[in-house]
Amino acid sequence: MRKLILFLTFISIFSVYGQSELFFSFIPDEKYRIIERSDYRIRVNGAYKGHIYYQNRGILKAKREVDGSYSVDGTYYVFEELTKDGFRKASKIDEINRSSFSLYSSGEMIIDRNQTYPLLRSFPNYDNEPLKKGDSWLAFSEKVILQNDSKTVVPIYCEYVYEGQGKYNGVDVHNIRAKYAVRYNQGDDPEGNEELKNISGTHDVAIIIEADTGRPILIRDNMREMHTFTNGGTLEKTGFVLTFFKGIRGMEKAVLADRLRDEFDEDLLKDVEISESDEGLSLSLKQLHFVPDQAVILNDDRRLLDSIAAALKNIDERTFFVKGHTADIGTVESQMDLSLKRAFVVVQELIKRGVAEDRFLYTGLGGSEPLATNDSEEGRARNRRVEIIIMED
Repeated sequence: MRKLILFLTFISIFSVYGQSELFFSFIPDEKYRIIERSDYRIRVNGAYKGHIYYQNRGILKAKREVDGSYSVDGTYYVFEELTKDGFRKASKIDEINRSSFSLYSSGEMIIDRNQTYPLLRSFPNYDNEPLKKGDSWLAFSEKVILQNDSKTVVPIYCEYVYEGQGKYNGVDVHNIRAKYAVRYNQGDDPEGNEELKNISGTHDVAIIIEADTGRPILIRDNMREMHTFTNGGTLEKTGFVLTFFKGIRGMEKAVLADRLRDEFDEDLLKDVEISESDEGLSLSLKQLHFVPDQAVILNDDRRLLDSIAAALKNIDERTFFVKGHTADIGTVESQMDLSLKRAFVVVQELIKRGVAEDRFLYTGLGGSEPLATNDSEEGRARNRRVEIIIMED
């Protein structure tokens, strides 16, 4: 089994009349990750309101179809990115979105309008002609605008220029420059935000591709947009979006599960259920006890957290996604709040034991994913749990 799965192969190179030319194309492999980080300065009605740091992370799988296209599906995790002293902190997941689409070698994407992610579609979009330095081409893409639980799809027309080879962090790369304007008027998307009157804006984009492998490294989008609403209000966004690409090293889930069972003693294995999931390998802490209706761990369970932390520190690279669950008792709001707080407490306890903070994501799911009926105390006890996913990301 290969240790590393490449994200995308972009480049075919051949010689025409002694001159090197290139085809840029998308050839996704089995599994890949896309991370999009947004950093915006926000003005509302002309008044500065601060910065927004935002991230969505897509974990995607691709399957080749008989017509040469690829069926891609996966999950996008959306969260506000928090940092302290330049280092990323554990991040609370705000949304989890499934996505599926068809991807063609040109970069064209066919996706149902009702799906939210990816936000930028059919971008980059490549010409079918061979290119050399200085060549340009035009292509259509789509941009999704999210505002107040509404989704507006805006078509964009982008100009690309191949700028030739260069260096990025000491690596030989190919550079592509792209530029597009966003122009939207109320009603252009009949299913879009009815309160959105118009959008205007410009985007200058740098696309960096590793020369040797054809893997993308980074897309940087410097942008400025003005959104005007039917009530006369305005929203101005100025900043940049960084999109990072990375191949995912395949996880041998069964091997890792056996290794963890060997590390845990027999008594501990009674308290931790290890199982494979679509996201990775799940450690369900079914005997982690809290003070009733509080996010306070009982002292008797500290040994369990010691062992979990020791095991996680021996796992390289992976992200740890901590999910809190409650029994279905009380209001949905109270369940979500309590489960989120309990997940956060577990994250903090593991950080205290030496697991790096920037490896954690966490969320609360309340009583939405029960393991048993809530009609008995035994069933409710099973549903009160914290789950740690060692993610295949």
